[in-house]
Amino acid sequence: PTLRVVTDLETGAILLATGLMYAGFYAVMTGATSSFHNVYHFNNIQTALMYLPIGIGGIFSAFTTGRLVDWNYRRHAKRAGMPVVRSKAQDLTNFNIEKARLEIALPSYYLSTGCMIAYGWVMGRQVHLAAPVILLFVSGWSLNATSQVLNALMVDIWPGQSAAATAANNLMRCELGAAASAAINPMQEAMGWGWAFTTLAFISIASSPILW
Repeated sequence: PTLRVVTDLETGAILLATGLMYAGFYAVMTGATSSFHNVYHFNNIQTALMYLPIGIGGIFSAFTTGRLVDWNYRRHAKRAGMPVVRSKAQDLTNFNIEKARLEIALPSYYLSTGCMIAYGWVMGRQVHLAAPVILLFVSGWSLNATSQVLNALMVDIWPGQSAAATAANNLMRCELGAAASAAINPMQEAMGWGWAFTTLAFISIASSPILW
């Protein structure tokens, strides 16, 4: 069932975009240890604390993204003359669920890639510590927001097979994340932090037209 989800044209497009976005995120997480050691001369405890902004951003996303998604869903349902029934699954055959979801997912997708580019150039310039902290927080929020919305869309497209849809999502993002994690340090040595993360972000941006 998972492979059937992966090879479907529509969901494959969503999985590719999500996977490439997560690949950049894993690259940031993997490179953070060496970058904060080398750029800011942090010890292990100080470096570990730099992962907190990402987690806090993710927690903040959990409290905000759902409200945005529900608001946009109700807005489209009202236009389509479809009543919103919260207690049971609704027939979405004649409802543009992709548009309702992606109007929230796409802005946060581009915000996530923009933060990745900014983070790479900030780390390459050794600016004040507040800059990477803020960028990591916004990255945590935007990445989790995008992931939540696209996961919801996957379940909408595959009603009754949410486990297979989630497994397909994890399969794609973990495989691409593994590749990015392996590549980021050699890329940094060859290109510098700025161009390394810019390259990963541009790959994600180049895949985004399939969502449009």
